[in-house]
Amino acid sequence: MKRQITRVFSALAIAGVILSSPAIARADLVKAETPWARPTYVYGAGLNQSEIDKTAEHLGVLGKDLLTMNIDGKDIQRYINETSSDKGMISSALVPKLSEGSGVVVEIKTPENITEITKVQYANAAITAGVKDIQIDVAAVRAVTGSSALTGVYKAMEAN
Repeated sequence: MKRQITRVFSALAIAGVILSSPAIARADLVKAETPWARPTYVYGAGLNQSEIDKTAEHLGVLGKDLLTMNIDGKDIQRYINETSSDKGMISSALVPKLSEGSGVVVEIKTPENITEITKVQYANAAITAGVKDIQIDVAAVRAVTGSSALTGVYKAMEAN
């Protein structure tokens, strides 16, 4: 009897740890009050404020009302299973919802600075998340792979 009680409490403790883990992993996720009410701007954690503003300028949204969040090394590990330091997270994305029937539209605003990730890969992130009518704009202030923006697309989908 004592052994069974110990097993039950052990199982409950393990279940508690497992069930609480997702809440910890998503503590920095900003959830939209109303899904897609505002465009979502996800920017790399490696950017300083001036670079965040410059990226927003490239995306044509500087000073606009946006759902804004950063993407960091934990996010890239979680969403696309890559590793990067926070300072390596440079590329950023703007993700507004489009009207029904528009499809998934991707524009790389600074193609000279996105060296690896393609438009198709960004589109696949939305399609994988089940989002059909969305605009994905990507920009970076310097040459990078574009992986942090791809991470940002996944994070924007989850936030909305």
